[in-house]
Amino acid sequence: MKKEKSKIQLPINKAHRVLAPRIAYIVTSIDKEGRVNAASFSNLTSVSTEPERLVLGVYKAWDTIKNIRATREFVINVPSKNLLKEV
Repeated sequence: MKKEKSKIQLPINKAHRVLAPRIAYIVTSIDKEGRVNAASFSNLTSVSTEPERLVLGVYKAWDTIKNIRATREFVINVPSKNLLKEV
């Protein structure tokens, strides 16, 4: 006898929860005045290895994307397990 599989429908505003937990990264950037901004992100993935390409999901109103557009630079930091609480 074949067991029927059940399907669960989630509201779209809750669907992201099935993807958690994800790795948290700290993205640092600087503004035009040299002030450092550090923000935690989990919306990051590798899309190519040669050449190395990453995709970072950043909301358009955040300082991170404003800084990246202004300076064309940012750093992706991979925190150790020791920093889990702080991240």
